[in-house]
Amino acid sequence: MSKNSNKKQNGRGWMLLLIAAVAVGIAVLVVSVLAPEEPVSRPPETTQQPPAVQTTAPAEETGPAPTVQVEMQGFSPINLGSGLTITDVGSYNGTYMEDGSDEFISGVMMIVVTNDGDDDIQLADIELSWDNAVYSFRLTDLAASARIVLLEQERSACPDGAPQSAIAKNVAVFSEPMDLCEDRIAISGMDGMLNVRNISGADIDGDIYVYYKYAAEDLFYGGITFRVRVEGGLAAGELRQLPAGHYSPAGCTIVHVECHG
Repeated sequence: MSKNSNKKQNGRGWMLLLIAAVAVGIAVLVVSVLAPEEPVSRPPETTQQPPAVQTTAPAEETGPAPTVQVEMQGFSPINLGSGLTITDVGSYNGTYMEDGSDEFISGVMMIVVTNDGDDDIQLADIELSWDNAVYSFRLTDLAASARIVLLEQERSACPDGAPQSAIAKNVAVFSEPMDLCEDRIAISGMDGMLNVRNISGADIDGDIYVYYKYAAEDLFYGGITFRVRVEGGLAAGELRQLPAGHYSPAGCTIVHVECHG
């Protein structure tokens, strides 16, 4: 299949992706980091919030949100095994999401990965190769059927054409599907803050961990996940309000809750 033909096939999907993300773009501007939030990337996390996607330059009243531009390269989907498939490869201009720097970058390679398997993926390192050059990506906490945008770890530019090889390494899956513990914990939030309440009717003695990722519609942004810890658990009915510097109700999704005790 020709490169032009593949671009036509990818074009409609990416227009829909950008239109969907625009609806929440203004709401996911960068929030200042507040102390107790812990980046956890399985190893330790560090996530950046999804870019404020705009098809035109933002109006003055919207503030300095960067414009995101995506240019896709036509190619056939790549099956990485473990249920992971690369559906798109391209070049990205916008906020760099992978290291918490919030820097505006231009021409960085990006991929879109879908978890088509039955298992929730805890960690996967992905490598694509062109000639002798290797391009690296990492994802964490990706549920079955979910999709995610990943940016190249070294901020490398996207080469032309299809990769010569693609592999997923260090793949770890959850032994049980990710759980929100909704029978024990109720969570709500506002920009930069999470409210965690014990609704179980009994004390929870151990630490509680809340994991969340940047998201727009059905698409996650950035391979890394954020974690907030409720230290020492919660008494029955107790509400704890915790700083969560990267959290925004319009631009984030809670993906997993761990209750110990």
